[in-house]
Amino acid sequence: MDQHDTGELDRRIEEFLGQTLPERPTADLSAALKVADFMEAKGYSFKMQDMCPKSLNQCLWRAVFAAEGTEFAAEDSRPAVAICAAAAAALETNESA
Repeated sequence: MDQHDTGELDRRIEEFLGQTLPERPTADLSAALKVADFMEAKGYSFKMQDMCPKSLNQCLWRAVFAAEGTEFAAEDSRPAVAICAAAAAALETNESA
């Protein structure tokens, strides 16, 4: 079940990363992968995993950003949303630290 508010995620990603990304990275996998590139440039490793690889009718993606032994992960049926949710979690934690 998808539980991420894409409008809120887009707003948070824009707030943390500024205007350097295309609009609505949660709606476009290419834009979400640019978020992942930005995160890697900040020192995070990135991994994407298909959680239902043998299913023909189920789709679930897990995106993970990791740095200094800490992982930030999110799952969603939409890969772009999973990437953005994991990135937002990592950026928020970094911001509050």
